[in-house]
Amino acid sequence: MVYILGIHNDEDSGVALLKDGLILEAVSEERFSRKKLNAGFPSLSLRYVLDKYRLNSSDINHISFGWHAADNEIEPYLLRQVDFLRRSRLDQSPLAYERYIKRLEVEIERNAKTRIRFEGNLADLGFCNSTVHYINHHLSHCYGSYSLSPFQEAYSFSFDGRGDLESSACYFFSSEHTEKLNFELTISSLGLLYGQITAYLGFKPHRHEGKITGLSARGNPTKTRPIFDEIIKLENCSLYPNLELYNPFYKPIDSNLASQLSNHSPEDVAAGLQEFTQSIITNYITQTLEASNVRSPVNICLSGGVAANVLLNMHIRNLPLCKNLFVFPHMGDGGIPLGSALYTSSQLGFSSNHAPTSMYLGPDYCSEAILSSLSSNSSRVAYESSDAPDLEAAQCLANGSVVGWFQSRMEYGPRALCNRSILAPAVDAAINKTLNARMHRTEFMPFAPVTADTFAATAFPNIPQSSYSEYRFMTITVHASPEFASMHPAVIHVDGTCRPQIVTQEDNPIMHRLLHSYHSLTGNTALVNTSFNSHEEPIVCSPCDAIAALLSGIVDVLFIGNYRVTCKQ
Repeated sequence: MVYILGIHNDEDSGVALLKDGLILEAVSEERFSRKKLNAGFPSLSLRYVLDKYRLNSSDINHISFGWHAADNEIEPYLLRQVDFLRRSRLDQSPLAYERYIKRLEVEIERNAKTRIRFEGNLADLGFCNSTVHYINHHLSHCYGSYSLSPFQEAYSFSFDGRGDLESSACYFFSSEHTEKLNFELTISSLGLLYGQITAYLGFKPHRHEGKITGLSARGNPTKTRPIFDEIIKLENCSLYPNLELYNPFYKPIDSNLASQLSNHSPEDVAAGLQEFTQSIITNYITQTLEASNVRSPVNICLSGGVAANVLLNMHIRNLPLCKNLFVFPHMGDGGIPLGSALYTSSQLGFSSNHAPTSMYLGPDYCSEAILSSLSSNSSRVAYESSDAPDLEAAQCLANGSVVGWFQSRMEYGPRALCNRSILAPAVDAAINKTLNARMHRTEFMPFAPVTADTFAATAFPNIPQSSYSEYRFMTITVHASPEFASMHPAVIHVDGTCRPQIVTQEDNPIMHRLLHSYHSLTGNTALVNTSFNSHEEPIVCSPCDAIAALLSGIVDVLFIGNYRVTCKQ
């Protein structure tokens, strides 16, 4: 038996465990620590994984770390740096030179400290006999997306803030071949730029970028797009920043840039940024593919934090050269443990393609564990067993209740995929205000819909049935039919799009049954599906987390395993 442990010890840390090339577990530290995007060594998730499979540190044959491998590709990196220096003429701009040097210093210093901490943690935990593999950060992103896709060959792109001195990369993968086709320096980071504007607009960078995407639909992009066009330019498959206008960090923003943006509303700033991001990335992908002699549509995979931008992903999906699209469900750095472990697995000779039927890769809780948690809270909650929780939940939803839905294994990634979800009727747009108030959220996008594949043809006529699998993980927006939008206004954005989860019988049979039961009762084909948590908290992991959410008033009723739970009056 060969055990491979993937570890990420930076922001949104976590672990993944493979046995003989098969995925056993993939979890994020935040779900156990209850600290959103938990940074640091993932000690709690590591302990959970080892205990669940009754393993010790000595049982782990290989450890994969998706960072600190830039020294393996130093020559092309240095050539790209030389090209940037040649074109940028930093000697004529002290400010640009200062920013260039500062970005390099921060990257190198932080990388060194992170690796030292990582190796120290491994030694302290007794991982002395494990072979440690340092995998390029963007290779980890790109390979993870390819390996989990249904494609035998694909062009895989990552767009991120930073990682191994790069901000993006493109690889071609097949069962016999891996080739790095392109990459960009961190100083050209589109992820850092999006985060910088997120901070400028008063939100938290590396956390609230989705709010900016939602806000963008309410603005006029033509008013601010020219400003962003001057910040980073695309020339011959490469990105070149204007470092006199762009400080390549989340903070502080360049004073001249801030002055230009200050003349415009937040909505217009967000709209210009979003349109710029869509344009430059879709053109970058097209140029990179054409430079690789791609002339007909191909399979594309996406990963990295920027791939959380669901509206951008829709535009990539609609590219003439895109045949099929797969977005890694845990697209940010939280997905690095699994991506790096899968790459190490392939290098050891195991299968390179996994294409899971779901992303339910986290903890499950047996009836005894659920009942124990309920009994511990018996003074505050009432509970009873249910032979058909899906039917009972459908009836509650038909009556207008907000349902906490907790079943089977926890999802891997930032999206609730109906195992740790809040479900609600989508028939009244006002629920966006009332439900957000319950969860203490401030959102500019509506909630996302979940629907069964059997209803998808009428809901989303632009999606061919053969492409339903691309919409299983809530990673791409799509235009809804007028009929669907009219019946489900709570899940339709002002631009007419929504971010659906299309559920199949194979993916999630109990949820599939619930959706059909709800349709039989109401005639509606979709429900609101949002993550089961309060604002700024991680998605619930354990029965105790779910019960606490019920007691806080987030949901009216909780269905957990085969139990129906309500608060005592």
